[in-house]
Amino acid sequence: MLEVAMSMGTTAALGAAGIASVAGGTIFGLRWLIRHGQFSFHNSRLTTIGNPLLAKDELQPLIEAPTPEALSKLVQGDLTVQPSSTTLREMDRDLTSSFHAFLENLTRETPKAARPVLVPFIRRYESEELKRLIRRVGKGNEPLNPVGLLTEELERHLLASKDLANFLEVLEVHPSYSYVSPELKGGDIDLPAVDSALDKFSLDAFSSPIGLSGSGRKGVSELHRVLCDRYNLNIILRSLATGLDRERTLEKLLPDTGFLGRPLLETMAEASTRKEAVSLLSGSYIEPFFKDLTDPRKGPDIEMALDRMLLSSSGSLAQRYWSTVGPTIRFLIARELELKNLRTLYVSKFGLWREERTRSMLIMEDLP
Repeated sequence: MLEVAMSMGTTAALGAAGIASVAGGTIFGLRWLIRHGQFSFHNSRLTTIGNPLLAKDELQPLIEAPTPEALSKLVQGDLTVQPSSTTLREMDRDLTSSFHAFLENLTRETPKAARPVLVPFIRRYESEELKRLIRRVGKGNEPLNPVGLLTEELERHLLASKDLANFLEVLEVHPSYSYVSPELKGGDIDLPAVDSALDKFSLDAFSSPIGLSGSGRKGVSELHRVLCDRYNLNIILRSLATGLDRERTLEKLLPDTGFLGRPLLETMAEASTRKEAVSLLSGSYIEPFFKDLTDPRKGPDIEMALDRMLLSSSGSLAQRYWSTVGPTIRFLIARELELKNLRTLYVSKFGLWREERTRSMLIMEDLP
């Protein structure tokens, strides 16, 4: 009887464990379905919105607009310029403001499961806004373009700083402080070094996204590697243009965080010209975006090649991580480039270069 009782007890225990296991698996499965369902709805919405300002057919009438005012009337969507704005500076302010407002609305409307992928992007735009603010210290009448943790109140205090030392004190409440403080303390300020520090602040947000796991985390981490390659190439090619010492260039590079290996980056840093450095990218995933450059010595042309690389890479991520973060990554990178296209178009309407040059400076989806 004792053996039978023990056998029955064991069977009951195993049955309970099995039920618990099935229940746990069911709960996990339901969570997975809910999470992916939220991503599916969110991704479908972004696909519906699209990125028309990267399409050749959509850009053509904007290129042909005769004046800035005519351009403003043609532009549709979230990135807009106020009718009262008449100068290039005012129009650029409006574009930045509308871009940040779009991000705020997108964050508010994004399902909870998908929201963490937006955080590193917002840090990226906070970084760009801080670069502007640092250059306008003491000019209290500058426009405010709050984004993320850079609230309107914080921006107002930063702009009102009497000097960079005071600016740093105010910035202490922002997560970028630990990155920027070493560059802003002391005497002479090296603005490119400050820019690099802010770039590292934004890149670190992509390296370890909070609130994502599995496929989502892997997708954002892959984007991080692409962004690190873009950052390192920018440092090397800019250093070659300015004649920066090779050792100083190597100090500025990020560690082995991108797809391009350290040996290749070090060899590029040893090149005598930008053209020679670019030739060393042969065989890499970045090579196709540099092969058609008419003059690799020109900074804007190199930046456009890197932008096209970034757009193509984000498209690949959208395909590989189609059920989670991929479409969001692709949409936000494309939206950045839409903003850049609009800025290029407005500058051209003020007569700073010809239509042919404008066309060559636009980022379009049908390019490699």
